[in-house]
Amino acid sequence: MKELHLKNAGCQHIRIQPSLRFEEVTGALLLTPYVLAAVILYPHSDRGALTIASLATCFPLALATYVSIPRLVVALRKKDLCNINLNAEVDAQRVAEPGSLWACALYLLYLIGLSVVCTRGSQTTLFNTIIVNMAVMTLMGLMDDMVPLGYPAKILAPVLAAIPLYVTLHGTARPSVPLLSLIGLRDAYGLGYLGHFLAVLLTVFFVNSINIHAGINGLELGESAVIAVSLLAHNCIEIAKTAAISDSSTATELIEKHLLSVQLTLPFLSISAGLLCYNWYPATTFVGNMYTSLSGALFAATSILCDSSLMMLMLFVPQMVNFVVSIPQLIGIIHCPRFRAPRFNPKTGLLEHTKNYTLLNAALWEVKLYAVQ
Repeated sequence: MKELHLKNAGCQHIRIQPSLRFEEVTGALLLTPYVLAAVILYPHSDRGALTIASLATCFPLALATYVSIPRLVVALRKKDLCNINLNAEVDAQRVAEPGSLWACALYLLYLIGLSVVCTRGSQTTLFNTIIVNMAVMTLMGLMDDMVPLGYPAKILAPVLAAIPLYVTLHGTARPSVPLLSLIGLRDAYGLGYLGHFLAVLLTVFFVNSINIHAGINGLELGESAVIAVSLLAHNCIEIAKTAAISDSSTATELIEKHLLSVQLTLPFLSISAGLLCYNWYPATTFVGNMYTSLSGALFAATSILCDSSLMMLMLFVPQMVNFVVSIPQLIGIIHCPRFRAPRFNPKTGLLEHTKNYTLLNAALWEVKLYAVQ
């Protein structure tokens, strides 16, 4: 897409151009996973061909997201919905946020259409419940971008949004908590109410973890894309493995759930590809809490749906490490400022660590020590 020059209401010149080429990002982030899914799903599922054919529309979805961003950036700037770019010089232009507004809306609308084409019977109810779950969390993220919400709201909202999904899955799925098998329990029901409580805690953690790493252009999008690609690969492997060893009704049901996860994940990669082109350094727009809440809700829902909490926790290891490192500031032992991200040094042109307790600052500190030696 060519560079776009527009003017906002204050006649300030706005330069809007992507930092990455759309065709390159789409090829790496969407085409490769799509081909992988097509090769595995087509021969191993009766509905695989329909799913793959329907998901071919993910490419127009990525293009629609990419094309919509410049106009959205202008609209956000006119309303002064902007934020400071910590990766830029002090007098740099503020960056529009949330730039994921249209992308999230397109994603949810796309899923509604996909549910009509690719789901049937009880799967339609389950798919629509997940859409409602993600829509609620997307709305919470939008509210957080407009009027910052406190921790109680960010903890309570994922719990309430997950209730319909748990109710829909009742009798067909059992909430899992990682490592329970070590004490002889297969799922959360073995611990009674404590097991359900632990499963809910995992949901809250997944929803609120994506924006733990913030302050670097493209980081939230990048980590979400990596997790989504890993999740897609996991689903494809599970479908192939299940289809190869069994054709029972239980195996069919499991394959259906992994197919639903694929149908949720590929469109998410589509909007992520379009957004990443403008969110990469130097960022033209920030995705905001709207996108991070949506992605967290997606990962939480798929972990519940496919009984893959342990695998999901492994993908969230950096977030867990960051949480542990941040505890002294989070509980008030050490002062906790609003922005704890690394800072850009205009003299050196490098991103440098601050004294805040985060995994990113620790990593940059280690890099600096290594460079000095």
